[in-house]
Amino acid sequence: MIDTSPPLDFLENAPIALLQTDSSGTILRANQAARELLQTTVTSNEQTLAQLFSSPELGEEAMRQLKHAGILKEFAAVFKTADGNLKHVVIDANFSLNKHSGAEEYHFFIRDITTSWLKQSQANAQFEITKVLVGAAAIVDALGQICTTLCTLLSFEIGIVWRIDERANRMSRLVHKVLSETDKHDYLIARSVNVPLSLSTGFPATIWFNGKGKVYTDIEQYDTCFSEPASRITKTYPAVVAFPICIGNRIWGVISLLSTRATPISSELVTTLESIGYQIGNFVDRIEANEAYLKSQERYYVAITGSNDGIWDWDLVTNEVFYSPRYKSQLGFEENELANHFDTFRLLCHPDDYQEVMDKVQRHIDTKQPYEAEMRCRTKSGDYKWICARGQAIWNAQGRAIRMAGSHRDITELKAAEKTRREYEQRLLDSESMFRQLAENIREVFWIISANTDEFIYASPAFEELWLEGCDQLYMNKEVFFNPIIEDDRVRVRKALQGLMLGTDGQYGQGFDLEFRIETKDKEIRWIWSRVFPVLDKSGACDRLYGIAHDITEKKEVERRVSEFYSTVSHELRTPLTSIRAALGLIEGGMTGEISSETMEYVSIARDNSDRLIRLINDILDIRRLEANKLEMKIETIAPSQLIESTIDSLRAFAEERGVTVSFNLESQDRDIIGDRDRLMQVLTNLISNALKYTPRGGTVHISSTNNGPNVKINVTDQGPGIAEEHMQGLFGLFQQLSCVENEFNTGSGLGLAISKALIEKLGGNIGAESKLGEGATFWFELPALASIEEQGPNSTQTTCAQEDAREEEPALVLLMEDSDSIALILKTLITRTGYDCVRAANIAEAHRLAEDKRPDILFADINLPDGNGLDFVNWMHEKFAAQSIPVIVLSGAEANIGRVHHPELVDWVKKPFETEEILRLTKLRARKMPRRLDTAKTTSTS
Repeated sequence: MIDTSPPLDFLENAPIALLQTDSSGTILRANQAARELLQTTVTSNEQTLAQLFSSPELGEEAMRQLKHAGILKEFAAVFKTADGNLKHVVIDANFSLNKHSGAEEYHFFIRDITTSWLKQSQANAQFEITKVLVGAAAIVDALGQICTTLCTLLSFEIGIVWRIDERANRMSRLVHKVLSETDKHDYLIARSVNVPLSLSTGFPATIWFNGKGKVYTDIEQYDTCFSEPASRITKTYPAVVAFPICIGNRIWGVISLLSTRATPISSELVTTLESIGYQIGNFVDRIEANEAYLKSQERYYVAITGSNDGIWDWDLVTNEVFYSPRYKSQLGFEENELANHFDTFRLLCHPDDYQEVMDKVQRHIDTKQPYEAEMRCRTKSGDYKWICARGQAIWNAQGRAIRMAGSHRDITELKAAEKTRREYEQRLLDSESMFRQLAENIREVFWIISANTDEFIYASPAFEELWLEGCDQLYMNKEVFFNPIIEDDRVRVRKALQGLMLGTDGQYGQGFDLEFRIETKDKEIRWIWSRVFPVLDKSGACDRLYGIAHDITEKKEVERRVSEFYSTVSHELRTPLTSIRAALGLIEGGMTGEISSETMEYVSIARDNSDRLIRLINDILDIRRLEANKLEMKIETIAPSQLIESTIDSLRAFAEERGVTVSFNLESQDRDIIGDRDRLMQVLTNLISNALKYTPRGGTVHISSTNNGPNVKINVTDQGPGIAEEHMQGLFGLFQQLSCVENEFNTGSGLGLAISKALIEKLGGNIGAESKLGEGATFWFELPALASIEEQGPNSTQTTCAQEDAREEEPALVLLMEDSDSIALILKTLITRTGYDCVRAANIAEAHRLAEDKRPDILFADINLPDGNGLDFVNWMHEKFAAQSIPVIVLSGAEANIGRVHHPELVDWVKKPFETEEILRLTKLRARKMPRRLDTAKTTSTS
């Protein structure tokens, strides 16, 4: 191969970073841009490419992919520069042969995306923290949410917040959040409650001392941690990042994030965390300022009620003034240190305030309006206090003011609190402004509902563009949001939002996605996708609902067109293929006269390929129906032995053609399974035909049916070449072929295993494969088995004489309230095979009717039904038929909510997916009537 690539020397001054390595990954050359990117003077043979990566394994993976494919496209990685910084890069690479030496060389083209990556990370972090701080009302709650958010964003496992107490020289832990197994962090949690505020304690006191964020990639470099030499903590957490919470120049606290894995953090991201620390500090400051203001108001009220004001009495004729002892002591003076004259006040009042006070006095004298003035008065120490003075003049018979008296109150603390409150309000406005800028500059509709008032309190401007209604109208009337929603969707949306606010689903904090349609004023139907999640208060109840909505009309239109395309494919391709296949059949059958053997061979090839094309079309349509959840299933009881035998019979000719023997044995005691017979034969046919393809002539494909707990497992084992480990992961993906050997049978659509996986999972089962290269492969699937009466144990057939007599009565009647047809079929089969009678209701209304008519002996109840909650029906039934005390078995995927039922002693809660043995045990325990004899029983089932 001729090396046509330009020497790297010609690209020394290229604007993009270029590296050249040999086949082992050792760097041969680096241009100027690469050296600047890596902050190194490397020229050749100094280090390997893998050493540049923050994770050497990632570098080895890049070389492996490059060697395998000969090219590397858009490979995302993180480089660690010589000065310890991290660079986020995208790599393209190729290889060539050196025309002089013939050796393999690799060329790497590296683009630095650190700035854009950092901006995105910073924006995400700032947005998430702003959301927390805007919705939080308490410091500890906010810090807990922030720890969880930061740990999630940065992939750390534990977050801790310490409060600095410089007077006590301690750091007290306020919050700790653990996002992994708690046990391995017990030692850290126990040791981090109180930390001495001293540099000798090592991390994290150094953050307080330096006042800056820091990444510790190896905290073992410190002699101590929490005053403990050779600490277990330094060995457990190789990655730590910490930053201060600052209020101005004061460090209020320290946040630390720790991980048991070596997690790289860039210095730029530390700068972002420091900024977040200031943002948190502003939040803490305004909360504390508000608390201080409230406390100051409380103290002010106590002062008023205790009549602790100073008193003054001014003779306007003589200018003599009486100052009470409390008046003087407020300013720090003793009784004999102030003269009783107006000049005393003139000297004490701040020069900037004096004229304004005198103007208010004159206005009071002239107009007789109430007198009140705020001023600064000098204390004995020379400082000034804020004083509130109130007074009332006395006029003589001629209307001349001759005297004025009033109170003198120290309002210094109140003034300081008011100043702090104003500053807090300004910071709050700044924070809200930042939040609004974020919300109002995204195209999605962002909205907030107050759970207390059930009204919208905010909607971003995008709401007006999509709903064509003003946000002001929405704030006044929430129906502005709901009215444009199509009627069929409106009730569902209202119910979902109301349920999340009231917590009726028992899943506060988890949120959900909604899709619904709106009709705009232009009579245009738009599809909307919305993500809704609650914000909880201290008690755990929903305080606000947050929602993000997006127009997905175009996406829905694409889905519709895809569906129409598949329908067209089905019709337009099947019709000509049917004609082609029929015509070829006529020729093969001799209906067109005798043809030569060579022509027959060509006809056979055409027939085989038309059959293959038909199978491909069927596979593609099956995949489409599965993706759209429109594939119909005919659920029935199936014996595994019959399923296997039928499938083997259908493939017998193919097995003989391949010269492969098929054998099977039944180890599952012929336990029945529930499924669609045709679809299961489709799955098993695919697995067995694949095994026949790859088993060499004279070999054997072995099929077995075994017990696997509550499931029946069917295994198909071949004697083929096996499957390499790196190919196992994508085995059941779309258009994946088992290309481990090359032969005339190694053809197909690559959809068979993907369809098989989707079918088995839709039937509630599992599918997989096990293989070692050179040792064949085993493909298997398993489905839940129907429990039989023999599985209840040896004591199930031992009954007393009284029980035998009871069997002569009518058997217990089970009312099955379940809206899922497949689950109802399984339960009805299980119940009737056990010897009980069963009637099924698909909704609550039907259950009411059957309960009134049939008077059941036991109830199987689902919770989430189309027309209501099943627990409401349980309470109604227990009240309606109180004398019967009907037992109930609740079947639900949700956690037990036994507190909602009125008679919990009659209710057993079984969580889906359930074990059939547990259902049988509870039925036998709760039913007051015995089941009918199995040998004479007739399966009774009424829909």
